[in-house]
Amino acid sequence: MKLADVELNEGFAARLRRQLLRKTIKGERLPVQLRRVFSALTGRDVQDAEIARALVDYGVLIDVKELSKYLNTFRSPYTGLVSAQKFIESVEPQMYEYVFPTTKACGGADLISVKKEVQLSDRDRDPHMWEGLRLPGNHLTVGFDTIKHNRVGHREVSDQEVRNCLRQSLANRLASDGARRTNFLKELRECDTSHAGLIGIDQFNVFLLKIGLKVEAEGNRERLWHSLVGDADTIELMRLSEILTSEFENVPRKSRDKVREKFAFR
Repeated sequence: MKLADVELNEGFAARLRRQLLRKTIKGERLPVQLRRVFSALTGRDVQDAEIARALVDYGVLIDVKELSKYLNTFRSPYTGLVSAQKFIESVEPQMYEYVFPTTKACGGADLISVKKEVQLSDRDRDPHMWEGLRLPGNHLTVGFDTIKHNRVGHREVSDQEVRNCLRQSLANRLASDGARRTNFLKELRECDTSHAGLIGIDQFNVFLLKIGLKVEAEGNRERLWHSLVGDADTIELMRLSEILTSEFENVPRKSRDKVREKFAFR
């Protein structure tokens, strides 16, 4: 992409964000409102007209040709459709937070530091990837005790730790959004397209996006889903809601101490 095109896209995104900010409801953060505005598009590849319609319904008027040119950045060369998630994130970077820990990586020609989600299956890349995450009995700090009991590198991550990480990310997201509580069961029902009281992995991923979370690293979605349902293809909405809202689970001492290499501080 030419530098001039990059500058035009950045200018369009900035103008669009200013228009969206003018429409915000007092006391409610922009990411919360935008997730509601684009709720019907969440987790989908969509046509330009669907995004334009959502913006107009929110009271934002834009030039359709200019919008289409901007959306080319997120357009699939195979289907011609646009990733709604990438478009929304380009306008509001705080729209979604990662469920799992991240590392900093340099990307692009200008070597900008970006977040990169840790792959749970890649145990040797970052042996301290869970530093600072709360486990039962510990405080949310990066002090010696927390690091000592939260190290996960060089061994399999247990299902309890994966579920605890999801619960922690949910709590962090609610705190960031300024929301005290969220009716997870109601959100899950909106993702139940079959209306059978069950949800599968694809609908679960849409649910995460709707509440402001994302899982992108290869294999992490399947690992998270397995920690919730085992080998099953679906889970009852009520049961999943109970898991999400339950207390942090105790991680067995055997699981915490099963490390193949001696622990060392970085």
